[in-house]
Amino acid sequence: MRVKILVCVLTVVALSGCSVVNQIRMRFENDDLTARWTDKQDTVALPTRYISNKPHVQVAINGEEGFLFLVDSGASITYLMDSPKVANLKLEKGFDLIAAGWGDGDDSTAYQVAVEQLDLSGVSFEGVSMAYLPVSKSPYYERPDEVIIDGVLGHDILKHFVWRFDEKHNQIDISRTAFRPGPNDVAVDFDISMSKLSVPVNIALGGGRVIEHDVLIDTGSRHYFKLNQTYLDEESISLNLPSVEAADFGLSGKAVHQRVTLPGITIGSIHMPNIKTNLIVSDDAEDFWVIGSAALNQYVTVLDYQQNKLFITPYPNHQFSSQFNLLGLELRKITSGHFVVRYIMPDMATAHVDINVGDIITSIGGSASEQLTEDEWLTISDQPGEYEICRLREPDTEQGCFTVVSEPIEGYSNRSGSTDVFKL
Repeated sequence: MRVKILVCVLTVVALSGCSVVNQIRMRFENDDLTARWTDKQDTVALPTRYISNKPHVQVAINGEEGFLFLVDSGASITYLMDSPKVANLKLEKGFDLIAAGWGDGDDSTAYQVAVEQLDLSGVSFEGVSMAYLPVSKSPYYERPDEVIIDGVLGHDILKHFVWRFDEKHNQIDISRTAFRPGPNDVAVDFDISMSKLSVPVNIALGGGRVIEHDVLIDTGSRHYFKLNQTYLDEESISLNLPSVEAADFGLSGKAVHQRVTLPGITIGSIHMPNIKTNLIVSDDAEDFWVIGSAALNQYVTVLDYQQNKLFITPYPNHQFSSQFNLLGLELRKITSGHFVVRYIMPDMATAHVDINVGDIITSIGGSASEQLTEDEWLTISDQPGEYEICRLREPDTEQGCFTVVSEPIEGYSNRSGSTDVFKL
């Protein structure tokens, strides 16, 4: 057996150099980590911040506090971004890595680093390997000042805990004991494969058609639901739903895709009606089936790595809903507090005014962009209406302001009256 494994490794090296071997090595680099609890309590509340639906926590590295990390169940390994705060750590470069992910462009170039200690509010790990992602080598970023977080906690760290997410109360807890569900908690078993979590989901496609498919739990995704368009094509399934063209960005750059509103999905006994869905084209029809934080955050959720279970608890008197970017600007915060335009949806209102990719948005609807959070921007863009949007096109110093009128899209953003049956 050892001979066969050695032959396989040598074959991989011969065909693709060291990059694939390094990826495999990195996947197992932190297997011997042990979480050290300095507090006698079994549960610890982490300093929490939700940004664009995505959960973030404050961690300490090598004794220095205040590093902002995304909690990403869709990431196999833990990453450091080359933010100014991370750069000041002056970590020694290790072996080279390729950071591949969502997107149709080139993969990101990264390398391995080691930190002496990673601390989550008194729960620590010693000798942690991380992937270091230089901004200049990643198509995820267009400019260095887009780096507003310091890193990403991946599966190699997440698997040591039971994670509880409560976006409504801005709380994230970690525990070392298995979750004990109450009468209102819905439990769904998840599988772990290649450091990814997946649950079975029933998906209503309209016209009485329902399919079941395993879907990845991705807390690092700001979206609601992703469905593989290649699968639909191979199965000769036509959705016949109104759609808009949009784009998103990942470690492999930009991915232009269509978005629709499906009648709904069902996880266990939890029903999510009229869910905005990204239709992803890929080489593999089994890739990019994802439920993201925009959907999960509408409940209290627990990822229990001890029991391999997802627990979902509905908020009292809450009805599931999706938000829609009716203004059509894909914006990203930069360190100045302004927004930068990364993409303009061609079917939406801002496609018809003088706003370009790369412009800096200085105000929206009379509010200075520095005063608006990403989540507030999403709420504004979800509401049809008339807005004044001002932009600055560097290196110009004079801004241009435009009145934009957004409207609902029949069958896409206003499906509250849908009569399709999605409950099984």
